[in-house]
Amino acid sequence: MPFFYRVSLNQKILISVVSAAFIMFSLVSATTAWHERDRMFAAANSDVMNAVKENTSVIAHNLWEFDQAALTAALKGLTLGGTIIHAEVLDSGKVVAEFARAGGNSQAKPDRIWSVDLMSPDDARKIGSLRITQSYHDLREIMAYNMMAVIASELIKIGGLAAILFIIVHQLLTRHLKSIAQSIEINNSQAAVATIRLDRKYPSTDELDTLVEAINRYRQQTVLLARLGAQKEAAEIANQAKSRFLAAASHDLRQPIHALHLFLGTLKNLALPDEAQRPLANVLKCTESIDEMFVSLLDVAKFDAGLIAPQISDFPVMTVLNRIRHECTPQARFKGLQLEVVPSSAWINSDPLMVERILRNLVTNAIRYTSSGKILVGCRRRTHHKLELAVYDTGVGIALDQQGKIFGEFYKADLADMNQAGLGLGLSIVDQLSKLLSAPLRLASSEGRGSMFSVTFSLSQNINLDRLSIRQLPSQANLQGCTILLIDDDAIILEATRGLLEQWGCKVIAAEEVSTALELLMHAPQLPNAMLCDYRLRGNENGADAIALICEEFNATIPALLITADTSPKRIIQLQATGLPVLHKPLRDDELKNALARLLFPNDAAESQLAEPSRLNSCARTEAYA
Repeated sequence: MPFFYRVSLNQKILISVVSAAFIMFSLVSATTAWHERDRMFAAANSDVMNAVKENTSVIAHNLWEFDQAALTAALKGLTLGGTIIHAEVLDSGKVVAEFARAGGNSQAKPDRIWSVDLMSPDDARKIGSLRITQSYHDLREIMAYNMMAVIASELIKIGGLAAILFIIVHQLLTRHLKSIAQSIEINNSQAAVATIRLDRKYPSTDELDTLVEAINRYRQQTVLLARLGAQKEAAEIANQAKSRFLAAASHDLRQPIHALHLFLGTLKNLALPDEAQRPLANVLKCTESIDEMFVSLLDVAKFDAGLIAPQISDFPVMTVLNRIRHECTPQARFKGLQLEVVPSSAWINSDPLMVERILRNLVTNAIRYTSSGKILVGCRRRTHHKLELAVYDTGVGIALDQQGKIFGEFYKADLADMNQAGLGLGLSIVDQLSKLLSAPLRLASSEGRGSMFSVTFSLSQNINLDRLSIRQLPSQANLQGCTILLIDDDAIILEATRGLLEQWGCKVIAAEEVSTALELLMHAPQLPNAMLCDYRLRGNENGADAIALICEEFNATIPALLITADTSPKRIIQLQATGLPVLHKPLRDDELKNALARLLFPNDAAESQLAEPSRLNSCARTEAYA
C-alpha cells in the first residue's frame, strides 16, 4: 500500500480506525439483517398458517356443498395479503376451484408449496385438500429496502465517528506530536538545549508526557555524549602529541646514552690508574640503571605494537635460576642482602626468555624494596602438573589497598626511605608477560613483613635430555681483522663506535651518508665483512634502504645490522618488516660485540634460545621479544 505510507499520521489513524469501524458495523449489520430475515419469514409463515386455519372449515363446508362461487371467494380471501400467491381446492386429485393473485408477484418463483386436508362437517371424513403456494418476493424487496436504510444509517454513524475521531486525535495526539517535532527542530538549530514541553490547557500525565520526558533525557544524553566525545577526541589528540613528544624525546635521549656506552666500553679496556677504576665502575653502574629503564620502555612499546609472541618449548627451570643468581647476586650484596636460589630439577613448558624476564623483574623489584634480610627464589610443585616459581623477600611489604595498583604502568610505591630508581614498569611487564603465557600471577604481602610474588607454569610432559647440552657464545669473541662498514649521521656516535671497533681489532670504514659510504667502498681494497647502519639517516634516507642499495651496487650479500633509537610501535613494526636484525639504542659494548659475533660467525655462535639472550633479532625469535 504505497499510498498508505505517504499520508500523514492523522490520515493513517483515521483510515485505520474508520476501516475497523466499517468492518465492525458491516458485521453487525449483516448479523442484524440475517436475524431480521429469519424473523420476517417466521412471521409471514405464522400469518399464513393462521389465515389457512381460519378459512379451512369454511372452504370444507363450501366443498361439501359444492358451492363453486363460494369456494372461489374463499380462496380469493386467502390470497389478498401476505405471501400466498396461489390457492386451489382438490377433490380426488382434481382441481375443483383455484385463485391466483394478479400482479408482478403472481409471476414470481414459488418458494413454498404445502397442503391442508379438508374434512366433512358431519363425520370428519376427508373430502379433499387445500393446496397453498407461497412466494417471498415482496418480502425480499422489503428486506432489501430495510438493508439500504441500515447501511445508510451505519455510514452516517461512521462519518460522525470519523469526524469525532479526527478532532480527538488532532487535539490529543497529532497536534502535540507536531509541536514536539517543531520544538526539536528549533532546538537543533540553537547552541543550547532547551527542555521540550507540551502545550496543554489542563495538566495531565499520560504516554505523551512519558514520550516527552524520554526525548528530553535522550537529547540531554546526546549532548553529554557529544561533549564527552569532543573531550575524548581532545584527550586523544593530546595523548598522540604526548606520545610523539615522548618518542622524539626517547630517540634524542638514546643517542647520547648510546654514545656514552660505547665510550665507556672503550675506556674500561684501557690501562687506567687505580684511582680512576672506582669512578669508572660507578659510572658503569649508573649506565646500567639507565639501560634498564630504556629496555623497559622498549618492552612497553613492543607490547603496544603487538609484536611480543611467546615461543613455547620445554626447558629446565634451573637454567633460568642460574642466570638470575649470577646476574642479581652482585646487586643484592651491594645492598647487604642475601640472595638464595633453591635448586630445582623441574622442566617447564613455556617461553624461556619471557620466563627469565619475569623472574629478573621480580628479583630486581625485591632487591629494590628490601633494605635488610634476604631474598629467596624457589619452586614448588603443584597439582595438575604445575610448577609455582616464587620470589620471597623481607622487604617493606605492600598495603592491601595498594596491591591492585602495583601492576599498573609507571606505578612506584610512595616510600620516602627507599631508593626508587626506575620507571615503575617492572611489575607491569611481569603482569603482561604472565597473561601472554597463561601463567597465573599471585601476590601475598603484609605491610612491614615482606612480600611473595609467584607465577605458575605447566610442567613438561616430555623432557628432551639433549637440551641440556647448551653451547654458549664465548665471552671474548675474536673480531680481529674483520672489516666493518659503519654508517651513522651522528658524528659523536660514529666516533665512539669507530673507537670501540678498532679497539677490538676491526678495520672500520665510517661514513655519515650513504653516498659517502659508496664512494669509500669504491676505493676500498675489499668489501666489508659486515655493515652497522643507523636506521634514521639524513634527509629521507634510512638504514634499510642504504643496506639494500650497497648490496645491489656491489652485487654482494653483506651481513648487516640495523641500529635505531626509535622505539615507537609503528617504527618497530616497520623494522620487523625489513627482515634485518635490529639493535635498539642504547647498547653496551658487550651487546654490540656479541651481536657482531653472531652475525659474522653464525656457526660458531649457534646456541639454544636458553643461552644468553640479547636484543639482537637476527632471527624472528629475538625480535619478537628482546
